[in-house]
Amino acid sequence: MNKVLLVDDDPVLRKLLSASLQKHKDHFLTIFAADGEEAIEILVKEDISLLVTDIRMPKIDGLELLSYMSNKHPKTPCIVLTSYVLPGLKQKLLQKVLHFLEKPIAPQVLAETIIQSLGQANRNEALSGVSLPGLMQIIETEEKTCLLSIHADGEKKGLIYFHEGEVYDALCGELKGEAAATKLIAMDDVQVHHKQIPEKKIFRRQITAGVQTLILEAMRLKDEAADEETDQQQEQLLQQTQDDLLEKGKTLCEGLHFKKAQKPLLELVQKHPDNIQGWLWLSRTLSNMKQLRKALTMATKIDSKNMEVNRDILKYSMADKICNEEMIRCHFCYAPVPLEANQCHYCNAYFKITKEIVPKINKNIDQKELRQAISRYENVLSREVNTKVLFYAGLAWMHLDNFDATLDFFEQLQLSIGNNSSTYKKPVEHIVAYIASKQAEKESINQPKKQQQSKDLPLLSEISRNKNILVVEDSPTTRKVIKMTLNSNGFHVDEAADGIEALSKLNDTHPDLILLDVMLPKLDGYGILSVLKKNEALKHIPVIMLTSKDSLRDRLKGRFSSASAYLTKPFKPNELIVKVNEFTM
Repeated sequence: MNKVLLVDDDPVLRKLLSASLQKHKDHFLTIFAADGEEAIEILVKEDISLLVTDIRMPKIDGLELLSYMSNKHPKTPCIVLTSYVLPGLKQKLLQKVLHFLEKPIAPQVLAETIIQSLGQANRNEALSGVSLPGLMQIIETEEKTCLLSIHADGEKKGLIYFHEGEVYDALCGELKGEAAATKLIAMDDVQVHHKQIPEKKIFRRQITAGVQTLILEAMRLKDEAADEETDQQQEQLLQQTQDDLLEKGKTLCEGLHFKKAQKPLLELVQKHPDNIQGWLWLSRTLSNMKQLRKALTMATKIDSKNMEVNRDILKYSMADKICNEEMIRCHFCYAPVPLEANQCHYCNAYFKITKEIVPKINKNIDQKELRQAISRYENVLSREVNTKVLFYAGLAWMHLDNFDATLDFFEQLQLSIGNNSSTYKKPVEHIVAYIASKQAEKESINQPKKQQQSKDLPLLSEISRNKNILVVEDSPTTRKVIKMTLNSNGFHVDEAADGIEALSKLNDTHPDLILLDVMLPKLDGYGILSVLKKNEALKHIPVIMLTSKDSLRDRLKGRFSSASAYLTKPFKPNELIVKVNEFTM
């Protein structure tokens, strides 16, 4: 019988779950512990199949317990109960090593998750114990100060030091700082030892990159190393089966690595010229019309009634009238398009974005092709960090008029490229600015509109480093646009969706600036401002009021309430940055 150890310091919750989980005694037996210390005593005596733990507990907390599991029981799957919602990117990074369940948890949901996890473990599937990236993100969420000692193959490999949830320094052999951290994160099958640090002992900070940036960089380096290893082992591909070669070629093609995809697909059709899927996928990687025609002809000879092949022949026929010999491929539907084109003539989607093109997006597009592309992109992103796919996934959702999904992928893209130069930065800025204006129009229905648009203003990003801004805005889309704009210019952002949450955040942090929407649930912007100005510790913080209104009465009310400035929606992202920089220089 599988034994599940559930650790939580709340006696009421333990009693509730004890009664509820009793219904599933045919699947597993539940053992309860009130804290990490009691849990470790049980783990020494009992053979535990799965651990469910809270994070914040007395004596030994959940983080230290997970570190113990990583060291002593690395193959035991773990489920974390938390009161904090993790961003979507974190869940994607952790989905193969941990389940995160948000409190309050429904007993039936917990039971189903336990049964699912036990089933995966029994089938030796991907779910495993605690990973180093998983622990790092928990430390970031809990704002812990600690030292992680990383071991592999019985040897100490390095150290990572955290201060209040942020990575300050790392050591790995001769490497120090960020290089050491990324190397340690990229290691497989490590054991992690967790050590508390005296509160007064603070090391000099050597790493400025955030936890997510370090993890993404480690994944990128790991992928590059894997690619180099793949090239070195190219000779071994000759012994692979048809399915192996086809899957490799399809995977690379779906990841928009067209040239890399040609090698396994060419080998496949040379060895097995009767493989229709090999010719079809090879045709989708080619940038020469003559070669494309030859590949599709070979596929037609094998099966002239194949629907996929005939659809690609139609794409070729349409392109043959407008393309020269050399062409490029639409990243959404693989149709050949002219070198100078910015729009696909088959699916009507735009794949090259300028400021003038953005308003034309999502008109007369082939929704089926775009949704198929999104499905492929999601499969790619489940196995690799791919900046090109992140951009085109966001752009595909933009064509489908789903702003939230667009911003989700662009936020992940922003985390991936950081402050590095990228061909996607300018197109993303244009799209985010457009979404901001459309969202503001939506919010300001039946409100007077701003008549005069400001001229483009220069972005000033260098002065924004290490500045913390609290954004108080009830619209998730508008909040995400503001956060992405500020993050791309070097600001750290905390968020609040209503007045009560904003006041709670102010009790925990003292931001350098507050962006405050006027119309908020529970407590409006003027009410928050009134509370701020009566608080000696907070009244010095500058406040920029955000509103969809543009009347003299609202501006005067903002002034009388001691607002530092007044920004009317819709505003352009660069206008926001210039206004913010006025109060953070």
